Amino acid sequence: MGAITAVAIAGCSDDGGNGNGNGDTDADTGNGDASGEDLEIMIAWTGEDGGQGFENLHEGFQEEYPDVETVVNDNPGGAGTGLQTALDTRMFDNDPPGTWGFFPGPDLTDYAEGGLLGDVSEEVWEEEGLEEPIPEYLSDLCYFDEIGYVAVPIEFNRLNNLFYNVEIVEEAGVDPEAIETPSDLTDAMAQVESETDAVGIAQSTQEPWTVLQLWETVLLGEYDFETYTSYIDGEIESIEDEVRDTLEIVVDYTDYNNPDAGSVDFTEATSQFIGEEAAFLHDGQWAVGNFTRADDYEYDEDWHAVAYPGSEDVFMGQCSAFMYPADNPAPEAAINWLRYTGTNDAQIRFNSAKGGIPCRDDAPIDDDEWEFSEHQQVMYDDFLEADNLTGTISHNNVTLPQISTNVYDVFSAFSGTWDVDDTYEGLVDAFDI
Repeated sequence: MGAITAVAIAGCSDDGGNGNGNGDTDADTGNGDASGEDLEIMIAWTGEDGGQGFENLHEGFQEEYPDVETVVNDNPGGAGTGLQTALDTRMFDNDPPGTWGFFPGPDLTDYAEGGLLGDVSEEVWEEEGLEEPIPEYLSDLCYFDEIGYVAVPIEFNRLNNLFYNVEIVEEAGVDPEAIETPSDLTDAMAQVESETDAVGIAQSTQEPWTVLQLWETVLLGEYDFETYTSYIDGEIESIEDEVRDTLEIVVDYTDYNNPDAGSVDFTEATSQFIGEEAAFLHDGQWAVGNFTRADDYEYDEDWHAVAYPGSEDVFMGQCSAFMYPADNPAPEAAINWLRYTGTNDAQIRFNSAKGGIPCRDDAPIDDDEWEFSEHQQVMYDDFLEADNLTGTISHNNVTLPQISTNVYDVFSAFSGTWDVDDTYEGLVDAFDI
């Protein structure tokens, strides 16, 4: 197992709460844990906005359950790789933590099939009434038919974003809100390069997920949610024309990428966008954290965002949640943690700093104490108004892990050859497991 930094944080008061935000003591659950074990929480949010978001969340839990002692294990590593490696070792060695924060859904399949996840349907979801405020798509990510609810969602990040540099598009005479489809975006990027010194779009093609995420978003925007659903269901041959067409659009985009797209990662591409070397950037909501940390780079004045052209009625996102393992070493404390995670207090504490949006449809994001940015407020409104919520194979939240791996391999080859025929055939085969 990789090195883990452990920090013990103890409660400091005798007053208790039941995690529903009203401070009442619940005699059935109490504040401590009958097992005598501290609550171990494994996370990958170790710095900047992520670290602050978790600190806010943890402090709120301590206020509700001051007698629960916790051990927070930070596991650094890009895209949660450090956490996943450490967690796999622990889980398959029958040494689980009390809970961990990561991605729910199909990524948990191996744990579910191995009997390593516990059911919190009654003690958390029913008692806290979470099915009403949490949309079905997000609740389904936390549910397995053979077990029940195994997690509680804490954050939703939008993926189908198109960020743009205000000054560049104005100089080019381009109105991002008037771009109706991903293919129209190609013309807008050509106009940018004709009228300014900037490139059309800041993009990394170094890793397959960045190209896959882009293509998935183009497929959704150029066609519709039904077509996109056929893709994630593996019905590739039924949408052959649509798949080929949108792969060609992504190839067309490469004419307007930064010249070093194949050798920089997504954070470096984002830095080029912030440096106003490119008009557009497609990425998940996490990019906003980089914007806000940049000097003299302000929302509305310097940068803005729209839903990716053609995808306005869909909120494509990545969800994070806290999970509950079977054979939990601190079951009562972990149940209380998940109960608290589902409250509005927890959701706004975490997301106001982390940059995502709450997973509840009744979150008070106008709260005076926990300030959400103007951009987050727009995202939350879009979340509430979306006709459909969905995920992506690029982030492993809509299909089995083996299929995701196969699709990654297809796009690893695509980003090196830009061969549409081979990529289409590879996608057909990727779902055959």
